[in-house]
Amino acid sequence: MAYKVSVIVLMVTLVFITIKYWRAKGEKDNCYINLDRHIKFIKENEKDSKQSKDTFEKLVHSRETELADLKKDKSSAESKLKLCESSGTSKDKEIRMKEASLADKDEALSDKNKDLDEMIEKYGRLKNEYDKVVANEKKLRGENDLTGNTFV
Repeated sequence: MAYKVSVIVLMVTLVFITIKYWRAKGEKDNCYINLDRHIKFIKENEKDSKQSKDTFEKLVHSRETELADLKKDKSSAESKLKLCESSGTSKDKEIRMKEASLADKDEALSDKNKDLDEMIEKYGRLKNEYDKVVANEKKLRGENDLTGNTFV
């Protein structure tokens, strides 16, 4: 009977160990499944982070390129501005010189106009005197013709 009891105990122990084995195997399978999921999730995250990093690096590179272009544009615009300012300064000097020349010419013209007005006035007086002299001469000739004297 001891033999039967020991066989029963062995059988119960075998069943118990088998049940524990199947439970442990099920938990192990679940652990492997979860581990696979986590590994897959980590790989996807790594892939996404790599893509994000690549995208970010491209964006940084494009921004650096834009900054470099803007700096070049800024320096060329500044040089153009300096050129325009120097050109404007020279144009201002040229305009001031022309204005001074025009002022001198206006003054000379005004002097010439005064001289012309004086000459016109003098011409008018001389013409009046000439007309008076011509009238006197005609009058004298007319009187001489009446008296018979001719002066030539």
